Amino acid sequence: MTFEKMYIQISAIIIGFILTIQIVHYPSFYFVHKMNFSDFESFHQMRTSLIAVPLMLLELALCLYLLYRYQNLQFSVQLAFIVMIWAVTFFWSVPCHNKLSIVKDEAVIKSLLSSNLVRTILWVIKYLLLSFQGKSL
Repeated sequence: MTFEKMYIQISAIIIGFILTIQIVHYPSFYFVHKMNFSDFESFHQMRTSLIAVPLMLLELALCLYLLYRYQNLQFSVQLAFIVMIWAVTFFWSVPCHNKLSIVKDEAVIKSLLSSNLVRTILWVIKYLLLSFQGKSL
């Protein structure tokens, strides 16, 4: 398998994962009782990170390699999307998770859903751009 195909596949896997989180998992936060919520949030963060962190690091590493290899606009744009996604993750989503690990707050859950929607949209646009430009890979 080529690095290009691996990058495309990792991008597709991430979209499936993030859509599941956005459509199913995060909305379920509203239904977890306040008494159990901190434990639930801690469990969620730990288990989700086992999947999300390796995927995001692999996506970044492959993009950096492909940018180094081809030195073209396509992978520069891909990297720009990854930087935006990481910025939303660390400056918006992670603080929401940190607050939710202390106390259940529906306004923070709503903000988390919003932050994840932005990430989902960015990942989908990034993948669509990759797909349209992928004919040259």
